[in-house]
Parts: sequence; structure tokens; C-alpha cells
Amino acid sequence: MYFNLFLLITNDVDNNKKTCKDILQNYLDTYHEKKNFYDSIQNSVQKKYLHDLLYLEYLCVQIFYEACNCNINKINNTLQELDSWRLHTRIKKILGIIRTHSQNTIHVYDSTKTINFIQNDINWDLHSHIPIQWNNNLFEKLATFISHIFTFIQLVERDVLCNFNNEMQQKICLMIENSMVILDNCKSYTRFINNL
Repeated sequence: MYFNLFLLITNDVDNNKKTCKDILQNYLDTYHEKKNFYDSIQNSVQKKYLHDLLYLEYLCVQIFYEACNCNINKINNTLQELDSWRLHTRIKKILGIIRTHSQNTIHVYDSTKTINFIQNDINWDLHSHIPIQWNNNLFEKLATFISHIFTFIQLVERDVLCNFNNEMQQKICLMIENSMVILDNCKSYTRFINNL
């Protein structure tokens, strides 16, 4: 079951890294159990779908990992005007990417609330003039994207295991591609924040 891991991120960078390490270790244990189970499945196409879903889950955990490694204290302090502008521009760009890729991955299992959130322009604007609130807005959108993906993973995984059909591969590949783009942008953002 997914819950919003981004709520665990605080101003304490060391605590964030410890929390992330613990979550990552728990995830890796689960990952290996699932992988062993999936490897035991006879149907090769079904096995491929399940491994792709497992990889998609891994990408989502990596997005959270990147967020945990952001040194948030750097944007809690007073930023120079140029750095503030660069941060604002970077966050707006990443929010646009997350929004586009969230819209690309809307699926039949999404709730109306999630779809409305993704499609509503107001939810994607930066209304504040405070850098830490821009960052919080970004983390909120990343959490929404990951929740959206985890809903898909859980339901498709059950469908693949219980009543296997061959129609999901294209959607799974689309989810993986979109998640990889967002992960790459999160890595870039983390490097940017840590180098401020």
C-alpha cells in the first residue's frame, strides 16, 4: 500500500538520509521477494509484465530517494536573487514535466479526484514567493505522481497474476518511460539544490 513518503522529509538532512536508507532497505527486501516470486512464474510474457511493473516501482522509489537527498536547508536560507530566480525557473520547468507526464499516464484505475488534480491548471502554479514553499509544491506533485503510478502498479499486478491479459504492455512501457524522465529531472534538481 502506498502512503505519502514525502511527508517524512524534514529540514534535518541527516534524518532524511537515515529515513531514506531505512525505507530503501525495506523496499529492497520486498523487491527481492517479489523478484523471486515472479521468476518462478512459468508464462514468460506474464513474467515480463511483472518484472516491468517491479522496475516501475523501483523508479518511483528512486524518485523519493532523490528528494530525500536534497539539502533543503540550502533553500531555507536566504538565497541571492539570481539563485532564487534559477530555483523558481527550475521548479516551474520540472512541474511542467511532471504535469505532462502525469497526463500521459492517466489510466482507467485513476480516481476522478486524481484526474481533476492533474488536469487543473491552478494546481500547477507557484503562488508563493517563498523558495521552500516552491520546493514543497514540487514534492507534493511528485507524491501525487508516485501515488498515481502505485495505484496503477497494484491493480495491474493483481490483474496480471489473476486474470492475465496481453493488453497492458504498451501502458506499462509508457509508465516506465514517463517515470524515467521524471527521475532524471529529480536527479538534476537534487544536484542543483545541493550545489547552491
